[in-house]
Amino acid sequence: MILSPIKLASHLIILLPLLLITGPFLSDLSVIIIDIIFLYLIIQNKQYEYFNHILFKFLLLFNIYISIRSIFADDVLLSLKSSFTYFRFLILIFAISFFLKNNDQLIKNFAKSIITVATVLCLDAIFQYIFGFNTFGFKIENPDKLNGFFNDEAVLGSYLVRLFPLLIASYFILFKVKENQIFFISLFSLICITIFLSGSRSSLALLFLFIIIFLLLFANFRKEILIFLFSTIISISLLSIFSEKINHNIYYNLFDPIRTIFFETEESKTENLKDKKIIIFTKVYHSHYETAYKMFKNYKFFGVGNKMYRKLCGEKEYYINKFSCTTHPHNFYMQVLAENGIVGFIFILSLFIYSSLIISKEIYFRNIKKVKNLNDNAILIMTGVFLNLWPIIPSGNLYNNWLSILIYLPVGFYFYFLKKENVKI
Repeated sequence: MILSPIKLASHLIILLPLLLITGPFLSDLSVIIIDIIFLYLIIQNKQYEYFNHILFKFLLLFNIYISIRSIFADDVLLSLKSSFTYFRFLILIFAISFFLKNNDQLIKNFAKSIITVATVLCLDAIFQYIFGFNTFGFKIENPDKLNGFFNDEAVLGSYLVRLFPLLIASYFILFKVKENQIFFISLFSLICITIFLSGSRSSLALLFLFIIIFLLLFANFRKEILIFLFSTIISISLLSIFSEKINHNIYYNLFDPIRTIFFETEESKTENLKDKKIIIFTKVYHSHYETAYKMFKNYKFFGVGNKMYRKLCGEKEYYINKFSCTTHPHNFYMQVLAENGIVGFIFILSLFIYSSLIISKEIYFRNIKKVKNLNDNAILIMTGVFLNLWPIIPSGNLYNNWLSILIYLPVGFYFYFLKKENVKI
């Protein structure tokens, strides 16, 4: 049986949470197919209003800019390939919104999909934590990391925390809040525990930030979430007494990052604070950021071009130490400064400021005015955008296809929920 283009795109959207676990190839291929079907349908039906949207124009301008800059990069083909093809994620936003429109079954099926996938992923990861291997036989390679179905890719925490707001929105779609609070708290707790056990410090930091924002936005859940947090802290504290494994996780995830703020260099073995070099994050990340900043100083306005950090970081003028050279600086903002300059930086900073203002406004309305300006699902997903763009944290490659899907996928749902509520966007 051959599926119609619309049904094929719909099925691929439903499968995206699962396909992301398989790796970048199938998920990226699905995005391309969804985009092609979307473009074909809107051109066929002459629905060009999507191209008139301010976000489309804004992101299109950014894509054009990085593509033009790539023409002047040291490795034109490598840089241009990354820049020009980045356009597919812009299309994905509006494709998601298009296919969800007037299709309640699709949004429900997606909600079932992402909740099921996340639940199975979490249970499998906890199984791996307890027994040392998961249901597929994947062993724990790094004692500080828990990967589950992702095997040797340390992205479990990133996957869960970046999709967490969309997961909660999916719960709101499927269930009546007050009648299913036990299930909600169970799902919330399961994801939080798995993120903690994953060993991803960045994901844990984003989780804490999300919980704070969630508590400010959803007063009706504050009692349940605070009870969960209190009981979790007590439980983990008690377990740490009897479990060396739990104790190690606490140290690695919470205390060690604090210790590394005052990182003692190899050259300095003294206990005198004046002889210590203050390093934020870790020595490795700090080296990446220093190298990226050096590139930025040499190419302030336009940067060195996409994917050129990996090409230039080994050169003498950018060398800091043995840790400084890698594929990307491991921070979105430092990456954009180095590769896209001030011009590119303005684009990404504008998006962060926009998401910050939307969330701040909603917190004000809900806590001071006692009314909702945006519906729950829309503000939840905007919170996800805010988390994805949070600047003071190590991150993956901004132009990585797998990570880009995690970032752009929820935005399509954001527009869908706004249009459904007839909110002007």
